[in-house]
Amino acid sequence: MVTLLKSLETRGLIVRRAHPEGGRAMPAELTPEGAKKLMTFRLAMREVEQRLLRSLPPADQTHLRQLLERCLESLRSEHK
Repeated sequence: MVTLLKSLETRGLIVRRAHPEGGRAMPAELTPEGAKKLMTFRLAMREVEQRLLRSLPPADQTHLRQLLERCLESLRSEHK
């Protein structure tokens, strides 16, 4: 995680500052450039999703989303 955060920080996508209450915590915040990249990523992912679902009828799209939500819940429950 430290390596990933350092990479994002080096690229100017996040800033990390010491927590005001002290300690070792260094919360990360998106920079304006990071927010721009995130928006670009979200738009690209939306386009990919639309392309993937284009050939499925609406009922199948809904069913697929429900199945994927169940898969996510399984992953979340493993980390509790």
